[in-house]
Amino acid sequence: MDSKTIETFFLNVGFKDSDVTYIPCSGLTGQNLVEASSDAALTSWFKGTTLLQAIDKLKVPDRGVSRPVRMCISDVFKGQGSNMCVSGRLETGYVQNGDRLMLLPHGDIVVAKGVTADNGAPGNSFAGDHCTLTISGITDTNDIHIGDFLCDPMKPIPQ
Repeated sequence: MDSKTIETFFLNVGFKDSDVTYIPCSGLTGQNLVEASSDAALTSWFKGTTLLQAIDKLKVPDRGVSRPVRMCISDVFKGQGSNMCVSGRLETGYVQNGDRLMLLPHGDIVVAKGVTADNGAPGNSFAGDHCTLTISGITDTNDIHIGDFLCDPMKPIPQ
């Protein structure tokens, strides 16, 4: 496949030409992955960086950890005993065991009794993580729905 075909594809799916970098490399031989290739056939026309150097230059996006908590609920279920559990993606902020959160649109206050990020880290979750919260303050699964939001009660989502 030539670079023109790939370029056309990226432009058609919405990428700007200035946001795309082409780096010839080989996963099979390891050529131009970590160290610059010494292959004359490649070095005669390509003077760019290795794949690893290009990855190292990427800017890490701001995940919004310092912003107020915003979590969209994607699942609601009963945990062990009478515990209510919700899961979803933490869009912004940081949640840890014991945090008070506001459930919207109802306005109820709940407490995160247990926080587990899907990456296995217990006790806290950061913006960008998908996590499960065991909450108290709500006992009926009919009081909380998929699509509801949890947020910082001191900085709630404007309604």
